[in-house]
Amino acid sequence: MPVVDLSLVFFSPPFKTKRDRLPHEDFTKLFEGLKAAGMSLQEREGIEEELAELRGMYEPYVRSLSNYLRLSVPHWVPKESLTDNWQTSAWEKRQATEKGGEEEKGDSLHFS
Repeated sequence: MPVVDLSLVFFSPPFKTKRDRLPHEDFTKLFEGLKAAGMSLQEREGIEEELAELRGMYEPYVRSLSNYLRLSVPHWVPKESLTDNWQTSAWEKRQATEKGGEEEKGDSLHFS
């Protein structure tokens, strides 16, 4: 696993925590979102636990590297809907968000 190799290069041992990056509610949102996007997923008993086991093999290394490199590890499921950079510019109004509202960019020539 490359993340393990990078941890070795940076002398950054794995860091375990009790905080779960993918709690049950987020797993359900992720699973349903992937299905809604057209992915063919197996719905069977124990799939969430299998994913947790796989994540347990690499996430301690990701946490360690994120701490060493001073980077945050994002949530599996975004906490809020954001507009992507390609959807706007400093000189245009932002496009509608998923929530149905419209975000606007000011008339300024600078990003704020």
